[in-house]
Amino acid sequence: MSRLLFAALFFSLSFTAQGDLYRWVDKDGKVQYTDQPPPASATGQKKMDIKVSPAAAPAKPKDEKAGGKEGAKEAKAEKDSGPRTLAEKELDFKKRRLAEEEAEKKAGDEAKQNQEKCAQANSKLNTYQNVPRITQTDAKGEITYVDDAAREKTIAEAQKDIAAFCK
Repeated sequence: MSRLLFAALFFSLSFTAQGDLYRWVDKDGKVQYTDQPPPASATGQKKMDIKVSPAAAPAKPKDEKAGGKEGAKEAKAEKDSGPRTLAEKELDFKKRRLAEEEAEKKAGDEAKQNQEKCAQANSKLNTYQNVPRITQTDAKGEITYVDDAAREKTIAEAQKDIAAFCK
């Protein structure tokens, strides 16, 4: 029973009456704004009629609205079809986030490949500079030794690869 009484009391008090606002000039000539009626000696008494409206959404700064291709598309879409709904904005956000994740993944894969190529080039350079006799298998399947000209050429290629991939 007390819960029912509490709920009835709560709902009756939840409908807040909008208080009146008064503007008046006091005896010192200062303008006063109060929610209480002014004293009888006050001059310039006026009851203010204030309408309550919902708060407007904050405006985006110009830089955000027109920033990049997405910003230009968004500004054009808003101009053409009016304000966008929250669902449309969320969908655009998810698309942008997915594109960013794909770009990060691609950059990570590329960095990993460069790291592997760098390690291979360093290994090749180390082998050709420090091993005195390097053997290769020719087209007939016979083992041959690498001569000095081929060695220098391979060392130059390895140094070029190191410069390109080891950054």
